[in-house]
Amino acid sequence: MIFRNPSKLFLSLSLFFFMVAPAMSQGISVQLDGRNLQFDQPPAMIGGRLLVPLRGIFEALQADVVYDAPTRSIQATKGSRVVQLQLGSRTAIIDGRTLFLDVPADTIGGRTMVPLRFVSEALGADVKWEGATKTVRLSSSGEDGGSTPPPNNNEEQADAPRIDQVIHNATRALQPGQTVDVVVYGEPGGQATFEILGATQAIALSEVSSGKYQTRWTIPNGLVVSNGVLVGHLTKNGKKNVAEAQRPLTVSAVQAPAEVWNISPQDGATVTSARPSIALIFPQNVQPNSVRFYLDGLDFSNQVRLNGRQLIWQPDYDLNNAQHQAEVQAVSTSGQRLTHRWNFNVNPNTSSEIRDFSVSPDQLSTGQNMTVRLVAPSGGQGTFTVGNLRMSLREISPGIYQGTYTANSSDQGIRAVQAFVRYNSGQTLSSQVLNVNFSSQSQLSVTNLSEGMSVGPNFNVQGRGTPGRTVSVTVEYSSGNILEALTGQMRTIRNQTVVGSNGYFDVPIDGSVMRQRQRFRVTVSDGQSQPIQMILTRQ
Repeated sequence: MIFRNPSKLFLSLSLFFFMVAPAMSQGISVQLDGRNLQFDQPPAMIGGRLLVPLRGIFEALQADVVYDAPTRSIQATKGSRVVQLQLGSRTAIIDGRTLFLDVPADTIGGRTMVPLRFVSEALGADVKWEGATKTVRLSSSGEDGGSTPPPNNNEEQADAPRIDQVIHNATRALQPGQTVDVVVYGEPGGQATFEILGATQAIALSEVSSGKYQTRWTIPNGLVVSNGVLVGHLTKNGKKNVAEAQRPLTVSAVQAPAEVWNISPQDGATVTSARPSIALIFPQNVQPNSVRFYLDGLDFSNQVRLNGRQLIWQPDYDLNNAQHQAEVQAVSTSGQRLTHRWNFNVNPNTSSEIRDFSVSPDQLSTGQNMTVRLVAPSGGQGTFTVGNLRMSLREISPGIYQGTYTANSSDQGIRAVQAFVRYNSGQTLSSQVLNVNFSSQSQLSVTNLSEGMSVGPNFNVQGRGTPGRTVSVTVEYSSGNILEALTGQMRTIRNQTVVGSNGYFDVPIDGSVMRQRQRFRVTVSDGQSQPIQMILTRQ
């Protein structure tokens, strides 16, 4: 696809990965044939190299530009000259000839920046740098692009599906987590997508009515866009058309949370097993196909197991008794590059080892307590982690470390729990990783009785519920009185209790007033969950 307006195209080249802090960027001016050029991202001096904004200069030199988002590549055409460039690469191709750049082409403030010398090589312009005045002087008289007009794309688009309008409802800068509605109006019966050029992949829209394609998109974490160009695509019968929204879209940066990696073995830890299980939890959700795992420089990516944000790998050979370096790389679902590197030691002869590690219970609801217990050599400082949270373990007796965690409303799904002990020698021991299932709200349940059971004259109703809630048990039975039976009257036995901090309850019932082999109904309720009913028989 060819864009005739490169100014809009390059407005969207957003900061995908780590922003480079430019030095000495203030006061650098650019002139073309004696005329000052204005850019929203000024030139910058980085690593002793002067980088200039490709978009602004190519626009001033009237070059046509094609940008391919999936490959992050750019193709510029000026007359008969064709320039190809990929962000992050140190090479460019000019009319089939490879040129090596002083520094890779990349983005600063969402704008494509290239070394100054590349402009001269790319479009044949005469480029000079005046250090005294910090001025870049370009002269178009040095162009050798010829007079060949830009290619005409009208014939290629003759059979393409019609796009009438591309709109979105963002009237101010958005932040990650907020939503934006995107609508493409055009020919019905097609497949529509949209993208923010240089910042996102294609995002599908649904045809909600004839010729109206719409979606509500949530801004992902890590996305930063300044006056980005939102482009709609419409495909039908193998033909494709594209159009831009008239209003740019901006996503402002928010302070990203600190990356917290839960790893096992910990950095600097010593393990006794020659085949240790290596586990980690990514600080963000990741794209599974992007995960790479290395140990001592060898790639074991195809052997790792992924469970959500958790990665697990165990060698199928004995590691040497030495220090080993592990490294993991991935790309988050928001496009952020994640990398972590740490060391651990293998020493099967060490006397220090973790002998037991347990959690109870391994399924928790909000407000319920979990006990963490670790058996290891005494005299250390114990801690344990639940997801990204770290708590202390207390040595309650020599070699026995124990701690408690109370589930809160934000705990949902599977969380990894791991314990550590650090000694004055600097040695750190790491336990295995245990998975605990958290639910934000406990469902009322009865664990010791079921439909049709026979019970004694005195029995207990036991089960699980939300800590702190009152559980009521009602027993309904017939006295055997004929009049009561005819009128449907039932006698009742009631008792109640409060669910303990461990999530369990136990309600005693005195059913001695009921006849032997009499059937009766039990109802268990906490006032919020669905009541539980069952028919039991008195023995």
